[in-house]
Amino acid sequence: MSEPLYLIQKRGLYYAPKAQGYTGVKARAGRYTLEECALHCGPNGPDGPRDGITFIREEDAPNYSPCCFSDIKERHMQEKADALQADIAELVGALREIGGNANLSAKVCAAPVNAYRDALREIARKAEAILSKHEARDA
Repeated sequence: MSEPLYLIQKRGLYYAPKAQGYTGVKARAGRYTLEECALHCGPNGPDGPRDGITFIREEDAPNYSPCCFSDIKERHMQEKADALQADIAELVGALREIGGNANLSAKVCAAPVNAYRDALREIARKAEAILSKHEARDA
């Protein structure tokens, strides 16, 4: 199992990757090991002030930081919605390609069992590829 990763937060925004700037969007934030968090969260030594810097486990972090600007949040949500719409269109295209322009259910019912199984495997493969692409965009 891999080491858990964290997001660093300062004044309500996440650190960007490589601690180069800030973002309010979790998908665009940097991911840090616990050791890296210790370096960034204690800039004034182990007993010095933390300057409002905290860290949170990646899976516990909200998609948008507390101080994320509303226009940035809305733009990001619209980008995600647009990406999902494109993925849906791609899946529909894949289904049409497999089933032709005729009614897919009628074609599948008339097809031999092996062809039906192969068609389902092809749909699953294409769906997995689209989901992987979508997940990579969010990472």
